[in-house]
Amino acid sequence: MSANPQRESATIYMFPAGGRARSPEAARKARFAAEIAALRVSNAVCSDSWYHEEAVREAAEPAKH
Repeated sequence: MSANPQRESATIYMFPAGGRARSPEAARKARFAAEIAALRVSNAVCSDSWYHEEAVREAAEPAKH
């Protein structure tokens, strides 16, 4: 093993101004991923508390006098 006191410096690359926001392809992929994630929502998780849903429905009905 040699003891070399000189170190190579790192190369610094600049990112484009605006990042990926300027890429229509990246925006399309992000929209598609969001749509796929929205399809994966389970109704079982949302309908597990039927009593809460019933209370919300009753609260939305007009009051009976």
